[in-house]
Amino acid sequence: MNRFSRRAVVAVATAALVLTASPGIPGVHAARSSPVMPLTSSAFGHSYGEWSARWWQWSYSLPTTHHPLFDTAGCEAGQTGKVWFLGGTFTLIQQGNEVVGVAERTCDVPAGKALFFPLLNAEWDNVCPPLDPPLTVPELRQAAAAALVGATGLTATIDGQAVDNVVDFRVQSPTFAVTIPAQNVWRSFGPPCDTIGAGTYAPIVADGWYLLVRPLSHGEHTLHFTGGIPGFRLDITYHLNIG
Repeated sequence: MNRFSRRAVVAVATAALVLTASPGIPGVHAARSSPVMPLTSSAFGHSYGEWSARWWQWSYSLPTTHHPLFDTAGCEAGQTGKVWFLGGTFTLIQQGNEVVGVAERTCDVPAGKALFFPLLNAEWDNVCPPLDPPLTVPELRQAAAAALVGATGLTATIDGQAVDNVVDFRVQSPTFAVTIPAQNVWRSFGPPCDTIGAGTYAPIVADGWYLLVRPLSHGEHTLHFTGGIPGFRLDITYHLNIG
């Protein structure tokens, strides 16, 4: 898999869902009843950009043998603190000229947990595949943004209700490092990334569309989202039990 196609898969396979909560948090991009926190907010100790870096650190910290986005573990894997991370799927199939990611999951989320997740995102680094000479941080940012060119069909619903203006929630991360296990996500992409070992790697930058919502109300919620980039289509459904 070449560098562009590998990154394109990362950009869309980790796309995540939109969630809802009880009303009461005003947002700059939505009506007062929207549960989505404003993009300019600094909630639970971090900005949207900082949370996006933490999302990647969570996703890459888990082994593929025990990972929610590979459907080898439940949603609770790797979760700590007041904010839980959710995501799309790394399990992809080829359908004609498209790579398709489809998943339907049931997920138990403790009451009182906020949720942070990407609608569509990409990261770029000098590790997978290894680059020599390495890209500078500005060049990494340009590459991450380029992976998202042509993004289309970004939609998200909660219990049938659409979340408006999701395309407005695009952020770049600060530079960050990831600490990965031996059975890491990069190895799953195949050569030349299949020899990358456990360790801490930096610098990494990310770009994409993310949402942060307050804790969901008790009970059951159905979440559905779609999106993609040219050659890729994503369709994800979550059945969340909050309690």
